[in-house]
Amino acid sequence: MWDGNVCINFAAKFLEFLREVVVEEEGEGVWSIRFEKGGREVSVFRKEGGGRFLTEEYVNWRMKGR
Repeated sequence: MWDGNVCINFAAKFLEFLREVVVEEEGEGVWSIRFEKGGREVSVFRKEGGGRFLTEEYVNWRMKGR
């Protein structure tokens, strides 16, 4: 049976993990999180070449809604 507390606790631990991995000096840029279906680990890595997380199309769409 689904338990909301399990989800909240998992999210809290996962965010704590991310805060340890994405350190301030390296925090800028685009980071990727990968979990393979059936896997047992989460990979967190900085994407090479920087780039943007949000597409230009999305940013333009959001700016129109202001």
